[in-house]
Amino acid sequence: MGGTSTSPLARMNYRVATLIAGCVVGLAAAQSLGLFGGGSPSVISPCPIWLVVPIFLGVPAIVAVAVLTAIFLVWRPSLFQGATAVPIRTYVLWGVITILSGIWIVAGWRYGLKYEGSGYTTVCALVSLAFFCLSAFALWQARKTPSFTNALLAQTLLFVWLASYALPYLGETP
Repeated sequence: MGGTSTSPLARMNYRVATLIAGCVVGLAAAQSLGLFGGGSPSVISPCPIWLVVPIFLGVPAIVAVAVLTAIFLVWRPSLFQGATAVPIRTYVLWGVITILSGIWIVAGWRYGLKYEGSGYTTVCALVSLAFFCLSAFALWQARKTPSFTNALLAQTLLFVWLASYALPYLGETP
């Protein structure tokens, strides 16, 4: 029913795969905040603004990472049972991220150049564009050929983009 299997082994594999995807999202968020060292913002740690604002307000960085990871895991809980469909809200989220990221990069371009430099600003814009394209393709593929793997990949790519290069930090650091 709904492309899910009732086999205990299959359910365990769906759970494990979904938890691994959640870990990937969490690791991407931690890296993007510079929690593994190297300073931030930088090309490999773009500090997305929606993870940075809570930190500026006093929330520990690890809590911001955990919240984003939890949101990923509860966004489509039926992935734990092997769901094959991508919900409409995921396509809406993709559209919202696309619009906000485009506006953010265009509006912040001058500040990015001034404070982070042309290399950082250009790479962040190009990587964000690559995530846009990869997410669009994964969502299209998941709609065209529904499967657990396609649904999980589409959602994971979208949340990794959200955790990293969607709305990268552009401007003066405090």
